[in-house]
Amino acid sequence: MSGGTWDLFRYPGVRSDSDMYTLGYRFRPWRDPKAIADGPSILNYIRDTAIEYGVDKSIRFQHRVQSASWSSSEARWMVEVETGGNGEKGTGRKGDAGTERHADAGTGDTGMRG
Repeated sequence: MSGGTWDLFRYPGVRSDSDMYTLGYRFRPWRDPKAIADGPSILNYIRDTAIEYGVDKSIRFQHRVQSASWSSSEARWMVEVETGGNGEKGTGRKGDAGTERHADAGTGDTGMRG
């Protein structure tokens, strides 16, 4: 799932070096009494927030961004991704209205969801 640093670094004792009341999301404040939180607590906070706001449904796992460039003339991001860790590549266009299209190499899929 998601979690960035807090998912990557899981060594014993990993914790925030800043208070979570300041670093927490404004739209979902940190409520734990521990201001300097341990890694697992922060990871749970991030994951719970993603689930609560439905962001988890828009995350594409097993995708690695190879390149991204902005097209001013089209007002869109052009994103090249490697999918599934198998070396297949596709190109996507992310529009300003939240619509997205791509073609996965070898699949012909043109309906990117997200």
